Amino acid sequence: MKKMTNKNALALQDAIMKQARAIVLNKRADYSGPSDPFRNFRKSELFGVESWRGVLIRMTDKMSRIESIMEAGGVIHVTDEKLFDVFCDLVNYSCILAGLCEEELDDSD
Repeated sequence: MKKMTNKNALALQDAIMKQARAIVLNKRADYSGPSDPFRNFRKSELFGVESWRGVLIRMTDKMSRIESIMEAGGVIHVTDEKLFDVFCDLVNYSCILAGLCEEELDDSD
């Protein structure tokens, strides 16, 4: 196992952030539309689950995928979602969760 250098770690973070932003722009166009960036996540409320909790559930799915991939020594069966993609999704879910939490806690109304 080769340890990462600070330079390599920062380069990886930059790559994840750049790809995460590209992914969220495309997915938002497909899932949410222009008026509400969290529209698809609000659908969990139809089942009695707050939107922010729905995002947490999706995040645990992604964390389970990371765990499975790592336990399998990097072997993946869903080949169109690499480990890198999962990290990008988690970044995006974190930002979505931050937005939903900010809405929920905003008491200025």
